Amino acid sequence: MNENQQRRAEIIKALYDRSWQNISERRSYEWRAAYMVWIALAAIIVLAVQNELSVQPISIIGIGIIGLFLCLLHTRWLNGLQKQHSLEVKKAIFYEESLRGLADVTLNKNLAKELEARRQTQESLWTDWSASVQLGVTYTLWIASILILFLIH
Repeated sequence: MNENQQRRAEIIKALYDRSWQNISERRSYEWRAAYMVWIALAAIIVLAVQNELSVQPISIIGIGIIGLFLCLLHTRWLNGLQKQHSLEVKKAIFYEESLRGLADVTLNKNLAKELEARRQTQESLWTDWSASVQLGVTYTLWIASILILFLIH
Protein backbone atom coordinates (compact mmCIF):
# COMPACT_ATOMS: atom_id res chain seq x y z
CA MET A 1 0.00 0.00 0.00
CA ASN A 2 1.45 3.36 -0.96
CA GLU A 3 1.35 6.48 1.23
CA ASN A 4 -1.76 7.87 -0.49
CA GLN A 5 -3.64 4.61 -0.02
CA GLN A 6 -2.46 4.42 3.60
CA ARG A 7 -3.78 7.93 4.30
CA ARG A 8 -7.06 7.09 2.58
CA ALA A 9 -7.38 3.91 4.68
CA GLU A 10 -6.81 5.91 7.88
CA ILE A 11 -9.54 8.40 6.93
CA ILE A 12 -12.00 5.64 6.02
CA LYS A 13 -11.18 3.80 9.27
CA ALA A 14 -11.86 6.99 11.28
CA LEU A 15 -15.21 7.40 9.50
CA TYR A 16 -16.02 3.75 10.12
CA ASP A 17 -15.20 4.08 13.83
CA ARG A 18 -17.28 7.26 14.12
CA SER A 19 -20.31 5.54 12.56
CA TRP A 20 -20.19 2.76 15.15
CA GLN A 21 -19.61 5.29 17.92
CA ASN A 22 -22.74 7.19 16.78
CA ILE A 23 -24.73 3.94 16.85
CA SER A 24 -23.54 3.13 20.36
CA GLU A 25 -24.31 6.63 21.66
CA ARG A 26 -27.77 6.57 20.07
CA ARG A 27 -28.55 3.21 21.67
CA SER A 28 -27.64 4.53 25.11
CA TYR A 29 -30.04 7.48 24.99
CA GLU A 30 -32.64 5.34 23.27
CA TRP A 31 -32.70 3.13 26.36
CA ARG A 32 -32.67 6.11 28.74
CA ALA A 33 -35.79 7.47 27.04
CA ALA A 34 -37.42 4.04 27.34
CA TYR A 35 -36.69 3.98 31.07
CA MET A 36 -38.42 7.35 31.49
CA VAL A 37 -41.56 6.09 29.73
CA TRP A 38 -41.52 2.87 31.75
CA ILE A 39 -41.11 4.74 35.04
CA ALA A 40 -44.12 6.92 34.21
CA LEU A 41 -46.24 3.87 33.37
CA ALA A 42 -44.98 1.93 36.40
CA ALA A 43 -45.77 4.91 38.65
CA ILE A 44 -49.40 4.71 37.54
CA ILE A 45 -49.47 1.03 38.49
CA VAL A 46 -47.79 1.60 41.87
CA LEU A 47 -50.07 4.50 42.76
CA ALA A 48 -53.12 2.47 41.78
CA VAL A 49 -52.04 -0.57 43.78
CA GLN A 50 -51.31 1.59 46.85
CA ASN A 51 -54.74 3.21 46.46
CA GLU A 52 -53.15 6.62 45.94
CA LEU A 53 -55.18 7.19 42.79
CA SER A 54 -58.84 8.05 42.91
CA VAL A 55 -60.10 5.31 40.64
CA GLN A 56 -63.20 6.54 38.88
CA PRO A 57 -64.34 5.48 35.41
CA ILE A 58 -63.19 8.83 34.04
CA SER A 59 -59.74 8.42 35.60
CA ILE A 60 -59.37 4.99 34.00
CA ILE A 61 -60.18 6.52 30.63
CA GLY A 62 -57.83 9.45 31.27
CA ILE A 63 -54.98 7.22 32.36
CA GLY A 64 -55.66 4.96 29.39
CA ILE A 65 -55.40 7.94 27.04
CA ILE A 66 -52.22 9.21 28.72
CA GLY A 67 -50.72 5.72 28.53
CA LEU A 68 -51.68 5.39 24.88
CA PHE A 69 -50.08 8.77 24.19
CA LEU A 70 -46.86 7.60 25.88
CA CYS A 71 -46.93 4.37 23.85
CA LEU A 72 -47.45 6.19 20.56
CA LEU A 73 -44.80 8.77 21.44
CA HIS A 74 -42.34 6.01 22.27
CA THR A 75 -43.17 4.20 19.01
CA ARG A 76 -42.62 7.38 16.99
CA TRP A 77 -39.35 8.10 18.81
CA LEU A 78 -38.04 4.59 18.14
CA ASN A 79 -39.14 4.72 14.52
CA GLY A 80 -37.08 7.86 13.95
CA LEU A 81 -34.11 6.38 15.78
CA GLN A 82 -34.38 3.17 13.77
CA LYS A 83 -34.26 5.08 10.49
CA GLN A 84 -31.14 6.94 11.62
CA HIS A 85 -29.65 3.71 12.95
CA SER A 86 -30.17 2.00 9.58
CA LEU A 87 -28.47 4.86 7.76
CA GLU A 88 -25.54 4.82 10.17
CA VAL A 89 -25.13 1.04 9.76
CA LYS A 90 -25.19 1.43 5.97
CA LYS A 91 -22.47 4.07 6.22
CA ALA A 92 -20.36 1.83 8.45
CA ILE A 93 -20.78 -1.06 6.02
CA PHE A 94 -19.81 1.18 3.11
CA TYR A 95 -16.63 2.24 4.95
CA GLU A 96 -15.89 -1.37 5.87
CA GLU A 97 -16.28 -2.47 2.25
CA SER A 98 -14.03 0.40 1.15
CA LEU A 99 -11.35 -0.74 3.59
CA ARG A 100 -11.67 -4.32 2.38
CA GLY A 101 -11.31 -3.08 -1.17
CA LEU A 102 -8.13 -1.18 -0.30
CA ALA A 103 -6.74 -4.25 1.44
CA ASP A 104 -7.95 -6.54 -1.38
CA VAL A 105 -9.89 -8.69 1.10
CA THR A 106 -13.26 -10.23 0.31
CA LEU A 107 -15.78 -12.09 2.43
CA ASN A 108 -16.66 -15.62 1.50
CA LYS A 109 -20.04 -15.93 -0.22
CA ASN A 110 -21.83 -17.64 2.68
CA LEU A 111 -20.79 -15.00 5.20
CA ALA A 112 -21.65 -12.18 2.80
CA LYS A 113 -25.09 -13.74 2.25
CA GLU A 114 -25.70 -14.10 6.01
CA LEU A 115 -24.67 -10.51 6.67
CA GLU A 116 -26.96 -9.22 3.94
CA ALA A 117 -29.90 -11.23 5.29
CA ARG A 118 -29.26 -9.86 8.79
CA ARG A 119 -29.11 -6.30 7.47
CA GLN A 120 -32.49 -6.73 5.81
CA THR A 121 -34.12 -7.69 9.11
CA GLN A 122 -32.70 -4.58 10.79
CA GLU A 123 -34.49 -2.22 8.39
CA SER A 124 -37.82 -2.41 10.18
CA LEU A 125 -38.72 -1.07 13.60
CA TRP A 126 -40.65 -4.26 14.30
CA THR A 127 -37.79 -6.65 13.53
CA ASP A 128 -35.07 -4.76 15.38
CA TRP A 129 -34.50 -6.62 18.65
CA SER A 130 -33.87 -3.51 20.73
CA ALA A 131 -36.96 -1.65 19.53
CA SER A 132 -39.14 -4.76 19.78
CA VAL A 133 -38.16 -5.35 23.39
CA GLN A 134 -38.68 -1.72 24.31
CA LEU A 135 -42.08 -1.49 22.66
CA GLY A 136 -43.10 -4.81 24.17
CA VAL A 137 -42.35 -3.53 27.67
CA THR A 138 -44.01 -0.16 27.01
CA TYR A 139 -47.26 -1.61 25.68
CA THR A 140 -47.32 -4.32 28.38
CA LEU A 141 -47.00 -1.70 31.12
CA TRP A 142 -49.76 0.37 29.52
CA ILE A 143 -52.13 -2.60 29.30
CA ALA A 144 -51.20 -3.70 32.84
CA SER A 145 -51.96 -0.23 34.21
CA ILE A 146 -55.42 -0.25 32.64
CA LEU A 147 -56.17 -3.81 33.81
CA ILE A 148 -55.07 -3.04 37.35
CA LEU A 149 -57.23 0.08 37.42
CA PHE A 150 -60.22 -1.95 36.22
CA LEU A 151 -59.60 -4.63 38.86
CA ILE A 152 -59.33 -2.04 41.62
CA HIS A 153 -62.46 -0.22 40.46
